[in-house]
Amino acid sequence: MNQRRPLCTLAAALVALAASSAVLGVLAAPFLFTSGPAATPPATPSLDSVLVNVSTDKTEYVPGEIVQITATVHNAGSRPVTMLLFDSCGDRVAVADSNGTSVWMAKLELACLEMLQEYSLAPGATSVSHFEWNQTNFAGTPVPANRSYQVVYIAVAGRIGATYEAVPIRASAWISIRASG
Repeated sequence: MNQRRPLCTLAAALVALAASSAVLGVLAAPFLFTSGPAATPPATPSLDSVLVNVSTDKTEYVPGEIVQITATVHNAGSRPVTMLLFDSCGDRVAVADSNGTSVWMAKLELACLEMLQEYSLAPGATSVSHFEWNQTNFAGTPVPANRSYQVVYIAVAGRIGATYEAVPIRASAWISIRASG
């Protein structure tokens, strides 16, 4: 029996559980990997000063090469901004193929506790996160070469209180995997 199959089944079950969660439901629309604007929930705070970026160390890779990903959230405003995390594993980055199908998500293999966390981003402050992708899909097999992939990072700003408000702020970058030779 393939030892990876139980892990893949567990990962798929965890993804399905997370997707059905009301707390994580706020993030569903932005993860559709579309080129159009993401839907914004009603009654959300104004966050014009929050700048989100995702970048990779290169734009073209050979198969199997580690993709270094950097995600930043910067508060360009004059007041603190409250940012939200939805589980104990913190922020994440995802990769989709050129058809928009999600192929990988950082930290998916971890057992994260579902919980809401707030942190404050002071005026002028920048939060930086680093991720590595080894060009494998959810099943652990290499993704096809000679294709483009979209790297997506979503930061969520808002607040938790008598009324819950959240605004997903999305950034993406494209990379290519080219077979050598």
